[in-house]
Amino acid sequence: MDIKKIIEEKCNIVVDSIKLIGEGYDSKAYIVNNEYVFKIKFSANKKKGYEKEKVIYDFLNKKLNTNIKIPNIEYSYISEELSILGYKEIKGTFLTPEIYFALSKEKQELLKQDIAMLLRQMHDLDYSEISSYTIDNKQNVLEEYQLLKETIYDSL
Repeated sequence: MDIKKIIEEKCNIVVDSIKLIGEGYDSKAYIVNNEYVFKIKFSANKKKGYEKEKVIYDFLNKKLNTNIKIPNIEYSYISEELSILGYKEIKGTFLTPEIYFALSKEKQELLKQDIAMLLRQMHDLDYSEISSYTIDNKQNVLEEYQLLKETIYDSL
């Protein structure tokens, strides 16, 4: 299967370079042209996951006023057999407890304020226009909360 050809045909982009950067149980992620992340699912009936993800990213990009980067989907192809999302890579470092504790107290406080502001804004949003796109992966949410709790809240 020629991933380069699939991305070019389905997303109307010229692929000069492509490199696998990660994979899950039903998807793979590639860095394309050293600039874009392309996530691809080949499983049948996986259309809803990426369709939902695109709608939620579009909603958050439109509604949130934040400096925190949210993927902005520029390329998408969604069908029953194949789903693709493409967006500019967001450069950064994954926040770990080690990185957090290496920050100065002032930077830790600013980070806490930024996260609190983002969560407050997200809590205040009117989600009625995307209410049909519910989150059904409770385990991911719990794992992300646990990491945030261990990194920031347990240190208080």
